[in-house]
Amino acid sequence: MRTPASPLLEALKIEAAEAASGGCIHDCYRVTIAGTRRFLKTNAARFADAFAAEADGLAALRNAGVRSPEPLAHGVAGDQAFLLMEFLQLQANGDFAALGKML
Repeated sequence: MRTPASPLLEALKIEAAEAASGGCIHDCYRVTIAGTRRFLKTNAARFADAFAAEADGLAALRNAGVRSPEPLAHGVAGDQAFLLMEFLQLQANGDFAALGKML
């Protein structure tokens, strides 16, 4: 079973982690921090800029009124880049036409 590297567990004070689907390039986890479920993406430190750009994009979507995960933190811990965000329980019945109009 995959888990985030120890420096990342310590830096983010992760209490529990389980592998999650959702990334073909990055490793993804459902994590618990201070009793709250979050979503964490990790990869090699060289991906830090990609996670910063993703956090900016998520913030822009939220500012436009699109329900998307709130980016909470991003950076590098040890040799891993990370993006920590709000955990959303996703459903498969989204209105993609309405999303396109909103954007």
